[in-house]
Order: sequence, then structure tokens, then C-alpha cells
Amino acid sequence: MGLVWDVAPGMNLYAQYATAADPPAGVLSTATFANVRDNTELTTGRSYEVGSKLDFWGGKGTATVAAAWVSWSRVPAWGLAPEPSVAQFMQVSSLLVNHRLDAEVGARMAAVATVKYPQYAGLMTAITRAAQTRQAVLVEDFFDDLPAGPVREFALWIIFAWYTGCDSPKKDATVFAYETALTYQTTADAVAIPSYGFSGPNQWARPIVPLSPLPVF
Repeated sequence: MGLVWDVAPGMNLYAQYATAADPPAGVLSTATFANVRDNTELTTGRSYEVGSKLDFWGGKGTATVAAAWVSWSRVPAWGLAPEPSVAQFMQVSSLLVNHRLDAEVGARMAAVATVKYPQYAGLMTAITRAAQTRQAVLVEDFFDDLPAGPVREFALWIIFAWYTGCDSPKKDATVFAYETALTYQTTADAVAIPSYGFSGPNQWARPIVPLSPLPVF
């Protein structure tokens, strides 16, 4: 919707108002799983613009001065950060951990890794390049070539995450997997996976209360 007012010959003032809507998760043909899962509400927007147009040099030139405001009810799908490449993360993980890996668990790890490591893309590239240089198939073929510091620390974090199923040994760690963590797979056909209490595996029991002093007689 717009309005134009001719103030004088060759000069006008205008104002316009528009609304917009972004479908949940954006265009479905290019939507990612994470966007479909997390961006389910219709995003609406409003825009306002006011300005003036002025002709000069006998109509040979036109100048425009304008001010505009745009507001959205929430971040539109096209403004969301791109989802990390799960395929790339799984490729690097397969180089570092030579076992069958679950892509769904890998997707959760990749999402956390991009936040935990701001240089995520560069670290992934460095690990891939080291493996390609050695034409590595196993982690032992190239791990010693990873430079000490952020690159090696990131590689160790990926290995730790796959084996433990979480991103750190702390109590507030993000959990990616439990029963499918690699640490339990070597004995999965013989030993029951322990349940997990607050203080550690199978630690559901209350602490033992010391006995009262024995009577003296």
C-alpha cells in the first residue's frame, strides 16, 4: 500500500507500507531437517518507507531521499545460520574413529561443535588435509601429523564425543548418545549397559550411613 503526494512540479513525497510472510522452515525444496524441526511457526514481517523524489536539471536527473524500517516477528528461515554439513563431519569422524558411526548422532555432535569451536570450518579442513596428505585410512596413519593446539584438541574432542556420547566429562555436559556410545559396544553382547545415576554409572544407592556406636556392657 502506498501514497504519493505531488508537492510541486518535479517534486513529490511518498509513503508506503507492506507486509510479508515467510513459510515455516523457508522454501521446502531447500529446507534442512533442523529448520523443519525448529522453525514451525509462520514468520511475519512489516516494512515502512517514507521519502521524497526531486527532479533537477530540467528533468534530466532525479534524486531520492528515503528512510525505511523493517521488522520481523522472529528470525526468518533465510536468516538462520546454515546447518553444519553432517556429511563432512561424518567423513572426518570416520577418519578419526574407525568404527560404524550413527549419522543421526553425528548431526547432533556437528551442531554442538560449531558453537563450541568458532574456527570449526578451518579445523575440519586441517584434519581432512592431514589425512589426505598421508592417504590415510586409519587414524594412526595421520594423527601424529596433526599440529599441537586447536586442531589436535578438536580431533581429540571428536574421538571423546563418539566414545563417551557427550561433549565433556562435566555433570552439565551435552549428551549425544548413551547406549550407542562406543565405550559400551565392545561388550554389548555380554554385559548389560549400566544405568546412570547422578554421581556415576549404577550409582542409584543412597550413601551408607555409619552405624551408631555399639553399646558398652
